[in-house]
Amino acid sequence: MIDKYRLDDLRLESGEKGDLARWVIHLQTELDSERRKAGNSPVIPDGYVVVPKRMTAENGAKRALSGEFTETRFITCTECFGDDECENCDGSGRIEITVPVTWTTIKAIWAKGVEHFSSAPRQESK
Repeated sequence: MIDKYRLDDLRLESGEKGDLARWVIHLQTELDSERRKAGNSPVIPDGYVVVPKRMTAENGAKRALSGEFTETRFITCTECFGDDECENCDGSGRIEITVPVTWTTIKAIWAKGVEHFSSAPRQESK
């Protein structure tokens, strides 16, 4: 499959790379059109979309999703370690921080979702 995100980047370039990208996009468009005419295009039910099985930097997923999700964690206060009254932690001994969800975790969640929906029986919407 052709990485359309990378082709879009190349298409904007001038010179041979841009010309090649425009040519590949043109061929891909024609191929997609011919497949639809021939009936080779899958039917996608309402409420569904086609997505890649794996998220990679090459298909643009890493750029699109890295840094988009965060989670809250608690760490021990480094000022009082929970022993005194403290302005940093209000005496609780814990400080709440927000950290980005790791790319490894995002990929694992995605893989589990793909696994679920690829093995789940299709239900008709009511």
